[in-house]
Amino acid sequence: MKVLLFLAVILGLPAVAGAQTVGDIAGRRKCTTAGVEGISKQLVELHLCMFPDSVVEFAPHPGISMATSRVHPLSSVATRDALHKAAAQVPFTVESAFRVMTEQYVLYHSGACGAAATPGRSNHQTGLAVDLRNWSAARSAMLNAGCRHPLPNSDAVHFDCPGPDMRTASVLVFQKMWNIHNPNDRIAEDGAYGPQTSARI
Repeated sequence: MKVLLFLAVILGLPAVAGAQTVGDIAGRRKCTTAGVEGISKQLVELHLCMFPDSVVEFAPHPGISMATSRVHPLSSVATRDALHKAAAQVPFTVESAFRVMTEQYVLYHSGACGAAATPGRSNHQTGLAVDLRNWSAARSAMLNAGCRHPLPNSDAVHFDCPGPDMRTASVLVFQKMWNIHNPNDRIAEDGAYGPQTSARI
């Protein structure tokens, strides 16, 4: 996979044969984004630069806490408002929220996350989804705030909240960053998760 050089450039690391790729991290078969923090941070920053009015912070905010430092407290404006409304009723802990391409790739290809969507198809990539640790206690408040609980049996922690579908934006951000750092191996910047993009993660 060509992501080795990409990671080396983003993280400021030498492109040595022994360096880990995103594929290597997915190959650990663990349902965690640990290991891709560096490149994920860069993708988040570029996403905020490219789409400054579409993604906003929903935390820090009273009643909302993050399960780990890897959680990006970002969402659509409508989702932020829904989360704030729900948190006023029941405090909750967010285990996952906004995700970039590398994170969704690792979770999907790890095979350890059950209901993880294909990269480019997850509502987490558009800032409309959150996974809550205390989902059962927060369920009524989340529903009252306008969110849905679509997978109570297979992915009980997951809630989908209001806002525009911008899943293609997350793909486009990865494509843009790839082209910036790999001018001799450019790919289409079309927001579509196809063979070109998949081969470079």
